[in-house]
This record gives sequence, C-alpha cells and structure tokens, in this order.
Amino acid sequence: MKIISPKRITITDLARELSLSVCTIHKALTGKPPITEATRQRVLEVARKLGYRPSAAARSMGRPVIRLAAIYPTAWPSHTQALFDGARERLAELSDYRVEATFRTVPNSKSGKPFLKVLRQVIRDSVHGILFALICERDRESILEVLAESGIPHCALGHSMESDAPGFFYVWQDCRLCGKLAAEVLAFALPQEVETAIFIGRRDIPDHGMKIEGFHGELVAHGMKPPWIAEALDDPQMAYPVARKLFEEHWDIRGIYVGTENAKGILRFLEESGRRGKVKVVVTGISEPVAEGFQKEIVHASIHQRQCFQGKLAVDFLFKLLETGEKPVKETLVAPRVLFRGNFSNPE
Repeated sequence: MKIISPKRITITDLARELSLSVCTIHKALTGKPPITEATRQRVLEVARKLGYRPSAAARSMGRPVIRLAAIYPTAWPSHTQALFDGARERLAELSDYRVEATFRTVPNSKSGKPFLKVLRQVIRDSVHGILFALICERDRESILEVLAESGIPHCALGHSMESDAPGFFYVWQDCRLCGKLAAEVLAFALPQEVETAIFIGRRDIPDHGMKIEGFHGELVAHGMKPPWIAEALDDPQMAYPVARKLFEEHWDIRGIYVGTENAKGILRFLEESGRRGKVKVVVTGISEPVAEGFQKEIVHASIHQRQCFQGKLAVDFLFKLLETGEKPVKETLVAPRVLFRGNFSNPE
C-alpha cells in the first residue's frame, strides 16, 4: 500500500486563506514591522488551525546573520588545523541558523604583527565573534589590547591567555592530565626501578611545562624515578638526533612519553637502533606516524587531545553567547583520551 503524506501547509497557503500577501504573512510570523498586532494574531491563529510548521530554511529567513572570524597560524598543522577543522564542522551544522565564518591563516612568525594585521581587518569587517589560536610570543599584549578594545567576544582555542576583557574565554586541552595519563600507562607497564623520559618541545611553553609537571608528579606518586627531560624544540628534523643523544647518555631508559607531535623522528630512531619492543612508548595525537607506530608495535598508547572536539565546543560557546547572552566560563579544559590499538580507529 502506498502511503500518501498529507500536504505541507506553506506560507503561500496562509496567504491564500487570509487574502494577504506572502510578504505580509512572513512579517507577521517573524514579528517584523510594520504589521499591526491584530493582523499578526489573525495570521498566527489561522496558522495554528491549518497546522503550519515553518521549515528550518523558513525559520532562518527571519534571523539576523551571525558573522564570525577564525584566525590561526600555519604552524603545527596537526594541532592547529585540527582545532579549526572542528570549528568548521560545527559551523556547517549551524548553517540553518545563519551563522557564517571567515577563516584566515597567518604565516609562522616570532612576531605578532602578521596576526595583528589580519585581526584589524576582521574587526573592520564588523564581525560578531572571533576564534583564534596564537603561538607567537611577541606582541601578545598588543593583540589582547586590540581584542579588548574592539568589544567583540573572542575565544582563544588550544591554549591559555590572560585577559580581563569581558567577552574573552578560552578552550584547550587539560595538559597536566595528559602528562598524568601517560605516566599511569607507563607505571602500569614497567617495573618501578626503571628509567623513563619525556620528549617535549620547550619546557618554557606553558602547556609543555604542564605536561612535564603532570608526568613527573604521577610517576613519583607511583614510586618511580623522576623522568629525564629532552627538548626537541617542536622541530621534526631535530627529534631523531635529540632521541639519539638522550639514549646515548641514558642507555637504560625503558619508557618514554613523546609530549609533542614529533613522534616520527623519535620512533624512527627507536626502530633503527634496535629498541623496538624494548622501550614502552606513549605518544601524542593521531597523526600518520602514530598510526604507523601502532602497526609496527613500537607505540604502546597515545594521548589524544581531542582538538576537533575543542573546536566544536568553542563554536558552541561563542554561538550561545551571541544568541542568548549567556557567558561561558573563562577556562574550559577538555579531558584527553588514552588510545590503544583497539580504539585508535575511533579516537573521539
């Protein structure tokens, strides 16, 4: 038996029933002037009687456009690109709500001047909200000052920043918990007396320092020795020689945590030096080198910082702030996930 769906009532049907124009019906349904209250009530009453239900597209027609800007560096694509890929996904889901966004990248630079240039451009474009990631050390105060003076709500994504601006908040990974989880995995897999190490970008970078702090504290809490610390300066080319130097000086290391995305060079060193299977390895992220490390059974576990989820969450908070005025908490920490071979294909 063929089931025939009842005809959907449209604005055109309402206009015909009430002998009014489609434009008048639309204004009455969306509360726009110059429709009188009496006409609006008459339209709403007939709409209820006929069972009119606006489509998502029709609902969005009466909404003002919310215009956002996203600014992020081309550095660390496995981290920053993933953050803003998550933001793109959530914005696509909000398209029915007339949310639009412009994505702008800035070149890698120790100076904040390229970022400032783009920032001033999007402010002149009268956007309603700004998402950004910032890695440069210089000109940070100037950047925050420009953001605060703009009065535009803004969210720092993937890192923390200090600002007293009323519309400022940030979403990032729980770095201390990343370090603690890596230490727990190694403490479970290794005897207490063995040597361990953490490979990090730079210990003076706040999130890297927090990972060291969490890793060190949790190992000691499990009765293990404090870890050796090696800085690879977030340079994949340096990761291999840094690993070689550390193992030459401390040949008896049996567990390592790669607290940055520089797994490729370190894993290659372990394989070429004959240490595959002899060193328990916890890495960061879900990059191709990490996936290959799992396949080759070099990697024991990975700490996934859920960058895509961070991006989605930041958009949710910013949209809610602009839509309802509800302010998010200043800092939101996203808990990481521990991935093993069994759940690596489903990281979120």
